[in-house]
Amino acid sequence: MSTQMVAWSVIIIPWLTLFFMKKEDVKRFMPVALFAIVSSTIIYESGITFKMWSTRETAYPLSQMLPSIYGAFPVLTMWVFKFTYDRFWPYLATNAVLDFVWAYAIFPSFVTSGILVFFKSSLYAFILTVCHAILVYGYQIWQEDKLVPAVRRIFSPRIQPAATKPSLRNKRDKTD
Repeated sequence: MSTQMVAWSVIIIPWLTLFFMKKEDVKRFMPVALFAIVSSTIIYESGITFKMWSTRETAYPLSQMLPSIYGAFPVLTMWVFKFTYDRFWPYLATNAVLDFVWAYAIFPSFVTSGILVFFKSSLYAFILTVCHAILVYGYQIWQEDKLVPAVRRIFSPRIQPAATKPSLRNKRDKTD
């Protein structure tokens, strides 16, 4: 199979799996998938700039991007969130397993097939993708406003700016 066929199948086939996901779940997790695309693009472009990897074969018309950034990554992000969201440790464990497969099986297969040239170790790719998964989880928590209750628990609702506190003179005047 040609590398162009592999590249386009990595983009198209994962998106077809979303037909098996509920419409509400797709709507709920699409923002985090889009965030995964944007952040993966930034990470990948940074890696090219700092000479950590180089792309030799892409899906036309993408000039430097791996096709998995626009296909497999966002869709896998949505599926992992569907089954593990609101439970951080199962989420992290699932992502660690997927990132391990990515770093030690898929990424090296891209190198051997001539799609990618990688100048760092697979351990580096694994650590980078796990850190990216934590960032994506934080984004989804922020997206669903679950950070606000956590911040409210940390800071007492009784803390007020000095201008909004009742003055002591008013209390004394009422008691006199």
